[in-house]
Amino acid sequence: MKRFLLVLVCVAAVLCVAAAPASAYYAPREHTAYITSFLEPGVVDWVEFADLQSSPFALTEQTGPIPHGYNVVVTREWFDTRLGATLIPAEYFTTMAISRSSGHPNFAITRAACGVRYWSPAYKTGDPDLPAGTWARDWWVPLGKLPPGTYSGTVTQFAPRAFPSWFDGENWTLLPLRSPIMQQPADWNWTQDISFTVAR
Repeated sequence: MKRFLLVLVCVAAVLCVAAAPASAYYAPREHTAYITSFLEPGVVDWVEFADLQSSPFALTEQTGPIPHGYNVVVTREWFDTRLGATLIPAEYFTTMAISRSSGHPNFAITRAACGVRYWSPAYKTGDPDLPAGTWARDWWVPLGKLPPGTYSGTVTQFAPRAFPSWFDGENWTLLPLRSPIMQQPADWNWTQDISFTVAR
């Protein structure tokens, strides 16, 4: 009986450790290529956090192939008040389809309901470039370490109806809770073509 309990405890510990990395993608990691919403092919192909110890908020913009062995994460972000960051997964949806030019792997999230699970919990950013009190949520899809090759596809974001936001991106300020901006689908529905190469 004691041996059974010991085995049970060991199995539970292993399962907990194995489950832990699922949420680890919600924190920036080194040796990871992030395919973001502000890419300009030929100018910015991907970004990385190159020195998290001394500069936890500094992104390094990269051009050219992603080094072999890097993890790849497709990401979109949302900045708002705590309420706005909490509500966004129910208001603004993201889907994607990415394929390798020759062979597999292929990735697809084709239904909005399936994409909701990739939102991180809301968190206070602490980023000095954002207004004090800004909260965020990340839509991060970890693709893992990919085989060499060229990958292309689309990421689509859409809102079925107007939704409230308290982050004024034009003036870079947070608004009072009683005065949200009603974001219109025509301003926020878009599809972005993405392409990246993983080096040999």
